[in-house]
Amino acid sequence: MKGYIEKLVIEGFKSYGRQRIEIPLGEGFIAVVGPNGAGKSNIGDAISFALGIATSKALRAKNLSYLIFSKDGERADYAYVEVHFKNFGAFPVSEEDVVVSRKVYRDGRSVFRINGRVVKEKELSDFLSKAGIYENGYNVVLQGDIIRFLKMTPIERRKLIEEVAGIGEYEERKQKALVQLGEVELKHRELRLLIDEMEVQMEKLAKEVERIKLYRDLSQRKRDLEVKLFSKELLKVLEEKTSTEQRLMGLEEELRQLKAQAQKLQEEASAIEKELSSLRTAILPFKEKTGRLSERLDLIQKETEDKYKEIERLQEEVENARKRIAHLERDLEVLSQEEEELKEVIRQKEEEVQRLQVEFDAINQELKEKEREMQSAFEEMHQTEEKMRALSKTIEEKKKEASTLELKIKELELKEDRVREELKNLEEELEKIKGSLGEDVLSKENYQKMMREEEFAQKRLRAKLEEVENQLRKLRAEREDILQELAVLREKLRSAEQDYLPFEDIEGVYGRVADLIKVKDYEYLKAIEAAGGQRLSFVVVEDEEVAKRCIQRLKEIKGGRMSFIPLNRIKEQPLPPFPRTRGAVVIDYAVNLVEYDKKFEKAIRFVFGDTLVVENFDSAKALGIGNYRMVSLDGELFEKTGVISGGHWESRASLGKSFYEEKTRQLEEVLERLKESISEKEALVKSLRDELVEKEGVVKILERRLKELEQKHKEGFERINSLEQRLQKGKEYLKTLAEEKEKAQKRKRELEEELSYQEEKLENLRFRYSSLLKIAKESGLEALREKAERHRKFLERKKEELFSLKLKEQEIAQQKQNLLQEINQRKARVEDLTQNIENAQKRIIELSQEKERVEEELKDINLRAYELYKKVDQLENQLREITSLLGQKRMSIDLKTEERIEIERELSKLTDRQAQLLEKLKELGQEEPLSLVPESYTKLKDELSKVEREINLLGNINFKAEEDYQELKNRHAEYVERDKKLLEERKAIRELLEEIESKKLKAFLKAYEQINKSFSKIFARLSPGGKAFMQLEKEDEPFEGGINLVVKPRGKEVQYLEAISGGEKTLGALSLIFALQDYKPSIFYYFDEVDAHLDEANARMVGELIKERSQTAQFIVVTLREVLASFADKLIGVSSRGGISKVFPLKNLTHSLY
Repeated sequence: MKGYIEKLVIEGFKSYGRQRIEIPLGEGFIAVVGPNGAGKSNIGDAISFALGIATSKALRAKNLSYLIFSKDGERADYAYVEVHFKNFGAFPVSEEDVVVSRKVYRDGRSVFRINGRVVKEKELSDFLSKAGIYENGYNVVLQGDIIRFLKMTPIERRKLIEEVAGIGEYEERKQKALVQLGEVELKHRELRLLIDEMEVQMEKLAKEVERIKLYRDLSQRKRDLEVKLFSKELLKVLEEKTSTEQRLMGLEEELRQLKAQAQKLQEEASAIEKELSSLRTAILPFKEKTGRLSERLDLIQKETEDKYKEIERLQEEVENARKRIAHLERDLEVLSQEEEELKEVIRQKEEEVQRLQVEFDAINQELKEKEREMQSAFEEMHQTEEKMRALSKTIEEKKKEASTLELKIKELELKEDRVREELKNLEEELEKIKGSLGEDVLSKENYQKMMREEEFAQKRLRAKLEEVENQLRKLRAEREDILQELAVLREKLRSAEQDYLPFEDIEGVYGRVADLIKVKDYEYLKAIEAAGGQRLSFVVVEDEEVAKRCIQRLKEIKGGRMSFIPLNRIKEQPLPPFPRTRGAVVIDYAVNLVEYDKKFEKAIRFVFGDTLVVENFDSAKALGIGNYRMVSLDGELFEKTGVISGGHWESRASLGKSFYEEKTRQLEEVLERLKESISEKEALVKSLRDELVEKEGVVKILERRLKELEQKHKEGFERINSLEQRLQKGKEYLKTLAEEKEKAQKRKRELEEELSYQEEKLENLRFRYSSLLKIAKESGLEALREKAERHRKFLERKKEELFSLKLKEQEIAQQKQNLLQEINQRKARVEDLTQNIENAQKRIIELSQEKERVEEELKDINLRAYELYKKVDQLENQLREITSLLGQKRMSIDLKTEERIEIERELSKLTDRQAQLLEKLKELGQEEPLSLVPESYTKLKDELSKVEREINLLGNINFKAEEDYQELKNRHAEYVERDKKLLEERKAIRELLEEIESKKLKAFLKAYEQINKSFSKIFARLSPGGKAFMQLEKEDEPFEGGINLVVKPRGKEVQYLEAISGGEKTLGALSLIFALQDYKPSIFYYFDEVDAHLDEANARMVGELIKERSQTAQFIVVTLREVLASFADKLIGVSSRGGISKVFPLKNLTHSLY
């Protein structure tokens, strides 16, 4: 046995109350017994809580703070559990005693410790895993938790086997390898970027040397063109300059004449203005006087209105003042009466105060005599009291300082915990990011591979789409050809519809010849039409009488002319012998190539006669043109007279109507099939395009994913730098906190020593003070002091009352004085206001008289000024006319002046341009312009623009190209070699990842096989005759599927664990737990009422098995069954009193459990 739980220490946890209790456990098989609700399961909850291997939900609590003891509204400050282990090699430490503790506060904060050292939960989990203790592990089965092993999904069972097999170690190695892969990939990418940039730069430099020569040639060509161009432009500028100077001279003459005319008009305007000025001077006194009088009238009116308003305001103020005086006189009378009453009360109070003062003086005299007797004792008491006060103050200050230090130490510890936790999180995040970067490399390769596949698929789809579109174009072209052919056929069919024959009511009319025959083969159609000619339109009738009636009808209706074939008048003409072919291809007589009613045979023979149908012109020639009437298949007609008719033949369609109808039907069928094919192809094109769009969408997504990975890489490395900086700062801060904590703890210890000494000294002083106080009480001095104090307080209260009354008396006197003063002021104000009203009324009368005088004077002045204003208007009209003419002249002068300025500016520009062109020629090394330039300005400009464009296309020329190229080439070779080594390193890491995956699979299969074997063996023991085994869902890919449990209890068919009884489920689950123990033992196992569904026999077998296995591991079992508890090495009883659980040892099973 490598270790076990020696004891538990619990404080404030769930039902175990505030007191700190110890629960001794020890090695072997420990059974925990007691009634329901006593708190047995809380022992397992305490172990799980302290070791951090169960969530608050699994511990039957809403959150961790609910684990704190609470009863009747009282709640502990925290919950605390210690688990004391004996270590004989289970944990990776040298100490034999290992204590794991956990404390949770009301606010939910939780602190883990290992042997007093604060640790993070992850560190604790790694520490416990060395002893086979895992979070949600198989070695702890809480109350009702046995069902967890039954309800596990196949995936969860597989993960349980992975945990036992130590797959996590392989995952850690994989993550480290991925981090290394990420770092190598980053270096490779950075180097690759440099190499790519160098290659681009080298390519540019290689081209630069070739461009230098071209640049120099173009520059020389540009210089020659610019010399010609500037010389030609300079000659043009000189011509324009001479012309501009002549224009300027003519314009200056025009300006001189305009200025003379403007001067004459200005003199006339000045004379009129002078006369107007004298008139305005004469008018000015009138205007000034009129203004003054008008202003005076306005002032008089305003002042009159103001006086009326002032009188109204003053009258209102007088009325208010009189009302206020009456009110103040009533208040004065009330205050006088109150003053008399207060004086009587003050007299009575003064008498009472004098009496009380005499009594107090007598008591005070007696107290002084008594104090003189006890003076020495009181002095000592006073000194002792001062010492106690000073010492208490010092102690209080030191306690405050100690408390502050305690808080500071706790705060520093919390800060350390938080900083350590943060550092731990940062380290985990750093490792996670590095691992993520490695995974991202694989993801990027996968995306790139997918990208290549999608691009290949796109290429294939585009080729297929192009092929189908070509097929579709061909089908559409074929459809167009057929539609055109159909249009032609339908047009022929329309033309085949003969004109209406107006002979329906005439008996013996059979119709046109073309309607009475049918060509045997479409091949002969042209030949038959050519052979029949116009006769095909002849109308076949019974006899000449019928023909006569038809002709008469045509005359009546003016229906034109027609030819008729009366059957009774047509003689039958036999066919001559079939000629010898003589190498010609003769098909047959035309009459034999048509079908008709025998009734019309004479008419048909009349139409075609002995015309032969031959294959072609050569056949007719071979047969002998002129010997026979012949017609070729192409419609060429050979008469016996030797006349030959031929050329382009337009079928009249009437004869081939049936052929056209059949051909139309066939083409329509073909067209329908084409439409179906086109629809199919269009649907296929649409499908291919949709698929192509989908592929393009996938490519865009992959491109975005790749960009995101690039961005993630960038952010990841920035985050790594940031985290490393934060880690460094955090470690430095931890060091600072540790130093501050050490100083605080040192000062706290010093304060505790000082406090101990000073508290002892304070206790001695208190004892001495109590002794002196007892002596003083026995002397009666204290009672006398109390009596004197009571009299003093009573006397003081009476004096205060008297003082208050006197203050009130003074206040009333002051109020009376204030009232009299205000009454006098108000009366004086009323007299002033009355006088002001009288003055205002007098002023209104004076203003009225003055207004009448000013209005009369203003009327007289206005009459005198009217004549002057009239004359001023006449002169102003004359002045406006002259000013208008003068303005026109000045405008003309301004326009001419502007024109002159513009010409001067133009001349200046030409002069500047001449200087610029001369300067540019000098810059080009040409001292004098060329006297003759035969090329046109436009041609030179175009050639120069072309050369400049070519130079611009060259861009900047690097004349150090060769030197830079050689240097860059050497660096490129060095970087390529370094990149090659990085690629080799990346390959090695990938091979390592493959090796890790292979070893991981082997470790899993090994664990699976051994655990499966033990599972089958243990179940067979617990259920004699039964069988059980595990089964992989995917044997080829174990990590892609889960693990099923198959159980066959004795006498039952093979079925899955979920379908069997509760007891059989328990046996199956326990078999799995014990099988896991065989493969990877834990130092302790905790089972809470796992026997709940077992009968006596099965409970006994489980007890025997636990007893047997307790030789190598500790088993803590909560049970309600005596049969299972009887196998235990130690019994622990749990009971509940007043809602608080109590724990006590039991020596044997005869002790009462209830």
